[in-house]
Amino acid sequence: MAEEDTGIYVNQEQFSCPICMDLLRDPVTIPCGHNYCLDCIKRFWEQKKQRKVCSCPECRQTFSPRPTLNKNTLFADVVEKLRHTGIRSHAMPGDKINEGISKEKQELIMYCEQELKQSQRRCQQIIKEREEELQHLSQAVVILRSCAQSAVKETESIYSQMIQFIGSMCSELTEMINVKEQMELDEAHGFMEKLEQEIVEMKRRDAEYDQLSHLDDKSQFLKSYESLRGLPRLEIPPAVLVNPDFSFELVSRKVTDLSDDIKDLCQKKSRKLAKIVHNLKFIPTPEPKVREQFLEYSGALTLDLNTAHRNVSVCKESGEVTFSRTALSVPDHPERFDIYHQVLCRESVSGRCYFEAEWSGKGPVQIAVCYEEISRKGIGGLCEFGHNFQSWSLVCSDDSYALWHSGKETRISKMQVSRRIGVYVDFHVGILAFYSITDTMSLIHRIQVTFNQPLYPGFRITTGSSLKLCYPL
Repeated sequence: MAEEDTGIYVNQEQFSCPICMDLLRDPVTIPCGHNYCLDCIKRFWEQKKQRKVCSCPECRQTFSPRPTLNKNTLFADVVEKLRHTGIRSHAMPGDKINEGISKEKQELIMYCEQELKQSQRRCQQIIKEREEELQHLSQAVVILRSCAQSAVKETESIYSQMIQFIGSMCSELTEMINVKEQMELDEAHGFMEKLEQEIVEMKRRDAEYDQLSHLDDKSQFLKSYESLRGLPRLEIPPAVLVNPDFSFELVSRKVTDLSDDIKDLCQKKSRKLAKIVHNLKFIPTPEPKVREQFLEYSGALTLDLNTAHRNVSVCKESGEVTFSRTALSVPDHPERFDIYHQVLCRESVSGRCYFEAEWSGKGPVQIAVCYEEISRKGIGGLCEFGHNFQSWSLVCSDDSYALWHSGKETRISKMQVSRRIGVYVDFHVGILAFYSITDTMSLIHRIQVTFNQPLYPGFRITTGSSLKLCYPL
């Protein structure tokens, strides 16, 4: 009688944990369908600090909030049976199985075959999806290259036109200088010729005077004297005055000033263009989900003293803004707010940007972003954060939040109020979001809008309040 086969011909990998590579212990199935040991997946998420947004180690699919892990009892029973009966990993389902195996083992084999088929179908579906993505990406790459080359050619053409324009300006100015030089030279040469003629005439007359003075015949002397009496008429004034300050040096200085102005303008515009090119994204980076990811887009902001109202005291070093009951002695400036207790940052927001601010004292305070063109002088909505098309402002008080834009208020549903606020901007996608920062990060309000100018962070305080920019490391 043949020896009874105690093994089962299945693929051991189907019942192994992808983390520890051993047979599953207390198997759990996460939302994407992959199976892990309960302790293994817990440790993985804890080590990666994936507390709010977790991901699958196999397919990288993310889950928020963190899934509740429950033991897969059916799968656990199968694994326990496999653990006791043994596995031959070299044989796959579908191979000829000993006809004498028990009904229980046959059911187990059928279950494993079904699991394998499902996995294979999912694998084939993923292959199909990835092939379609690859095809779309390949087509997009062709478009990207064409677009980039068109931009290069257009840039070269525009800069060539600029060079030609500057060259034509140079030619016009040099031609003007040459014409002016020739005009002045012609006038000077005319004076020189007349002077030479007068000198010759005077020398001739001087010789006649000398000859007359030596005549012995006095009657002849008197006769000749009548004809030589007086000097010839002079066409040139007695003294030809040359402008001692005449010089083309002033022109050279003005050309130098023009050159410096053009260089400054070009450098300023080039920096903006470089920032635009840098922020272009062919494959967009996923939007941040947790605070650690938001902080990757943070950077130190500098308060602009020239914009601060006279009753707003600003400390550039600490980034703190406080209300001063006494107007500060500061010079007039066209960018200074003269009615509302507001101040802007020096840096503009481009690409993705995140910053945090913390306020204290009596509210309300406002945390805003605005265009540079916002009005600074006078009373009315054109100057006040949130009351015009150029600004968006979150009003923070002790018990509520409200968002203002273009004079319209959006009340925020009741939520826990925090004195630390996070602001996230994705300029190119057009996202503006405000977050309440406590032990957790909670969304206060998010808007989708098309920004057409650089944004500048701004703040408004009231009597008894202060606000401080936070510079997270």
